[in-house]
Amino acid sequence: MIYLQAFILGGLIALILQAFQQITKMSFVVLMISAIFLGTILTATGIMPILTSWGGAGILLTVVDLGEGFYNGIMAALSGTFAPIITILIIIVCLFIFGLLSALLELNVHRTPLVLQSDKGAKAN
Repeated sequence: MIYLQAFILGGLIALILQAFQQITKMSFVVLMISAIFLGTILTATGIMPILTSWGGAGILLTVVDLGEGFYNGIMAALSGTFAPIITILIIIVCLFIFGLLSALLELNVHRTPLVLQSDKGAKAN
């Protein structure tokens, strides 16, 4: 039953975010930032733990749960514990370096920068 609950919750979150993007025509980046902000609000109001206990990974694997991580990190920093923020910063720096090295490798192998399909359509218009 937990798999069905996770599927339903994750699907509902995806459906709501997709509908919101279609209705408002906002960019993907703004939508993701809004979802993270929603996660912080849900955590601060105590709703996120209820959703997590009901849907499990259905919410834990979404961008909304990232807001819970931000909230918990900020609360830890405000209480004087900086270890979570330092850990997150180290992870972000490592991911940035990995992404940069991957881009340099891609450029070196193909001699041209990788262009996403959405970028090609934007240039044609």
